[in-house]
Amino acid sequence: MRVLQVVNSIVGKKGNIGVRTDHINKTLLEQGYSVDCICRGYISNSNLNYKEKLNVYSMGLLGYIPRILNASRRFLPFFDHRPLDIAIFNIFFLFIFKFKKLEKNFDVVHLWEYSPFIIKFFQKRGLKVILEIPIAPAAYAFNLNRKKKLFKVFKWHIKNEYSSFLLADYLITPSEFVKQEVCKLKIIESKILKVEFGVDINHKVDLSKKINEKQIHFCFAGAINQRKGINELLDVWNDDVFGDDYLHLCGNVNYKMQKRINSIKKDNIITPGFVDIFSYLQKCDVFVFPSWMEGSSKAIYDAMSSGLPSIVTKPSGSIIRDGTDGFIIDAGDKNELFNKMIWFKENPNRIKDMGRNAKDYSKSFSWEGYARRIINIYHQVNN
Repeated sequence: MRVLQVVNSIVGKKGNIGVRTDHINKTLLEQGYSVDCICRGYISNSNLNYKEKLNVYSMGLLGYIPRILNASRRFLPFFDHRPLDIAIFNIFFLFIFKFKKLEKNFDVVHLWEYSPFIIKFFQKRGLKVILEIPIAPAAYAFNLNRKKKLFKVFKWHIKNEYSSFLLADYLITPSEFVKQEVCKLKIIESKILKVEFGVDINHKVDLSKKINEKQIHFCFAGAINQRKGINELLDVWNDDVFGDDYLHLCGNVNYKMQKRINSIKKDNIITPGFVDIFSYLQKCDVFVFPSWMEGSSKAIYDAMSSGLPSIVTKPSGSIIRDGTDGFIIDAGDKNELFNKMIWFKENPNRIKDMGRNAKDYSKSFSWEGYARRIINIYHQVNN
């Protein structure tokens, strides 16, 4: 089987969709398959030494342009950089395919970008295309934004995504939440396949650590902004009942959120920035992730693998089992968020039990298992 990965991202970069591509490619090559990868960039991972076996076509210095465009959002929030980003990648893709004479007999094409142009390109050549959907559709974000202003949603994204969904032969979603949102767009359900993400299950976790019943450490990890539900979390945290506890907000702090944090005037909110997540989570007791919209949050996988119970929202797309590994609440429900956080304060003896459940369950979602599930889909498509 010959597989082509088309990835408008940096393969191997941490916290990036390229990490997933990297694990798939490694497993494919270990099993003796041939892999070509057209991508924005490639970062060699010391644990995945297979680049010499992989046919990589990288954008090189040209790949910095999309990164610059993406960074411009901070200063130009009403500038939609994505059409230009995708157009540049389409041109690069066409250049590689034509001038590098990449006319090979591929059996499977896995596309990691919403590009109707690339999908049509392969289908004209009789190839089926698998499209990756990493997060809830823009149509969901648009409808959500009409109820609660959280972020700028450009209508071009909705049209471009919908065209890609219709054209692709198969769609891969990371959670039941995303799958159902795609189904609401009248996409044929039989071509939507769900594959949960993976997590590092081999790091050491001390499940015997003692819980300080009088001081619970709650933790969040990710981009600290409105979409992640930080406003609601801070509203809840402002209650004096959490006066002896600590809230750790790990990640890049949005400037609006920094103002909000400063306005609370509490010394029990810690913002350490980017951290070694597995190491840092060992200092904490309960993970909290009140996001309004995700695909399937990687941070929750990390928390589970670290032995922490979690409070998550339905749109986080997590694998949490409600009442077993933690709790699932509705996005924006501050009363429920408050009640579940209080529940852990009042039942500190359950923190270790639920954390152990989460750790054990996370072992079912190793990166190796993720790669095998994706490769099984390749076989189904090839047949």
